Amino acid sequence: MHSKKGHYHFVEFNGEIELLRRDARMTEAVWFGCLTAGLDGKIALFDEERLKLVATNSPIIEDNDLR
Repeated sequence: MHSKKGHYHFVEFNGEIELLRRDARMTEAVWFGCLTAGLDGKIALFDEERLKLVATNSPIIEDNDLR
Protein backbone atom coordinates (compact mmCIF):
# COMPACT_ATOMS: atom_id res chain seq x y z
CA MET A 1 0.00 0.00 0.00
CA HIS A 2 1.20 3.49 -0.84
CA SER A 3 0.95 6.49 1.44
CA LYS A 4 -2.39 8.28 1.72
CA LYS A 5 -3.26 10.92 -0.86
CA GLY A 6 -5.72 13.23 0.86
CA HIS A 7 -8.25 10.89 2.44
CA TYR A 8 -7.56 8.09 -0.07
CA HIS A 9 -5.38 4.99 0.15
CA PHE A 10 -3.70 3.82 -3.05
CA VAL A 11 -3.28 0.03 -3.23
CA GLU A 12 -1.29 -1.77 -5.92
CA PHE A 13 -1.44 -5.55 -6.40
CA ASN A 14 -0.91 -8.35 -8.90
CA GLY A 15 -3.34 -11.21 -9.43
CA GLU A 16 -6.27 -11.00 -7.02
CA ILE A 17 -6.90 -9.26 -3.74
CA GLU A 18 -9.79 -9.82 -1.35
CA LEU A 19 -10.80 -7.26 1.27
CA LEU A 20 -13.15 -7.91 4.18
CA ARG A 21 -15.27 -5.05 5.51
CA ARG A 22 -14.90 -6.16 9.14
CA ASP A 23 -11.10 -6.16 8.84
CA ALA A 24 -11.14 -2.72 7.22
CA ARG A 25 -13.47 -1.46 9.99
CA MET A 26 -15.60 0.42 7.47
CA THR A 27 -19.18 1.46 7.97
CA GLU A 28 -21.56 0.29 5.25
CA ALA A 29 -21.69 3.74 3.64
CA VAL A 30 -17.90 4.02 3.42
CA TRP A 31 -17.61 0.40 2.22
CA PHE A 32 -19.95 0.90 -0.73
CA GLY A 33 -18.15 4.11 -1.67
CA CYS A 34 -14.64 2.69 -1.41
CA LEU A 35 -14.00 2.62 -5.16
CA THR A 36 -15.12 6.18 -5.85
CA ALA A 37 -11.53 7.29 -6.49
CA GLY A 38 -11.28 4.77 -9.34
CA LEU A 39 -10.13 1.28 -10.15
CA ASP A 40 -7.68 -0.04 -12.70
CA GLY A 41 -8.84 -3.66 -12.70
CA LYS A 42 -12.02 -5.69 -12.54
CA ILE A 43 -14.46 -6.35 -9.74
CA ALA A 44 -14.88 -10.11 -9.28
CA LEU A 45 -17.14 -9.82 -6.20
CA PHE A 46 -18.59 -6.91 -4.25
CA ASP A 47 -21.19 -7.47 -1.55
CA GLU A 48 -21.91 -6.32 2.00
CA GLU A 49 -18.86 -8.07 3.46
CA ARG A 50 -16.32 -8.86 0.72
CA LEU A 51 -14.62 -7.10 -2.15
CA LYS A 52 -12.52 -9.17 -4.53
CA LEU A 53 -10.55 -7.38 -7.23
CA VAL A 54 -8.59 -8.79 -10.16
CA ALA A 55 -5.64 -6.91 -11.64
CA THR A 56 -5.72 -6.35 -15.40
CA ASN A 57 -3.54 -4.65 -17.94
CA SER A 58 -6.50 -3.43 -19.96
CA PRO A 59 -7.89 0.10 -19.78
CA ILE A 60 -11.23 0.64 -18.06
CA ILE A 61 -12.62 2.63 -21.00
CA GLU A 62 -11.68 1.64 -24.53
CA ASP A 63 -11.08 4.41 -27.08
CA ASN A 64 -14.06 3.28 -29.17
CA ASP A 65 -16.32 3.47 -26.04
CA LEU A 66 -15.83 7.23 -26.07
CA ARG A 67 -17.30 7.65 -29.57
